[in-house]
Amino acid sequence: MSAWKLSCADYTFPAVDHRQALRIIADLGFDGVDLGFFAGRSHVRPENCLTDPAAAGERAASAVREAGLVVADVFAQISDDFHVGSVNDPADLTRAAALDALMRCLDFAASTDAQGMTVLPGVHHEGEEWEASFSRSVDALEVLVAAAENRGLRLSVEPHVESLVATPVRASALIAAVPGLTLTLDPAHFVFSGHTAAEVDGLLDSVRHVQLRGGAPGVLQASSSANVIDFGGLVAKLEQIGYDGWLATEYVWSPWHDCDRVDNLTETVLLRQSLLADSRGSGANSALGARQ
Repeated sequence: MSAWKLSCADYTFPAVDHRQALRIIADLGFDGVDLGFFAGRSHVRPENCLTDPAAAGERAASAVREAGLVVADVFAQISDDFHVGSVNDPADLTRAAALDALMRCLDFAASTDAQGMTVLPGVHHEGEEWEASFSRSVDALEVLVAAAENRGLRLSVEPHVESLVATPVRASALIAAVPGLTLTLDPAHFVFSGHTAAEVDGLLDSVRHVQLRGGAPGVLQASSSANVIDFGGLVAKLEQIGYDGWLATEYVWSPWHDCDRVDNLTETVLLRQSLLADSRGSGANSALGARQ
């Protein structure tokens, strides 16, 4: 295993079946896999599993082990539209249903032997103050953090474009408001909106899991030639604070914000090579350091 634990998202390769995706990830030399658990669009989907999530998790874990991998993280999304059925939905019944589904997702994650699960933080709902949306997210996430801890898991949220906490300042506020909550950091979401590395640095102490892909202002998923994220610098800062989690490559294939405009296979290979170089001390001079 490399100095860093390197993982790849299974949803990087949606055009093949799950076992094929896992074999590709293993053949590329990764140690782990980030399991997408997305309604309507991942290899393993909540709508097919939540009647018996523990058994579904065991099946997924078995396939992962057969490929010679381990589960680095489970990323649960219970709706194919994150604006609908969010953890902070204004409708009590809808919000309760979302929480129930995410509890079952936790049962799935626990059965995969993952150490944690990533969820979405909610959105700022139209027609109300941001603080009202934020308060409901805090309440829901407090429940989920406790439920995760009861299952031996750590819960994290991914601050993403169009979410309730799309800025580093707001992401930090959510972490401060929910004891035990951690972050899944994909810096491309902040870079897309024009935030700087210095702003993101303030979140690093709260990070449980890291997802990486090229990004640039206004470009959520960029090729290596267009990337402006200094992966080497980020890795060095994570090392300085003693981060011991996974570094996951997370190229996705989706029309959302044109995230289907790069060659996922090639970019994944290049990013893995860069991360390996960084683990050997070459830092920001590696293949995918920030574009000058």
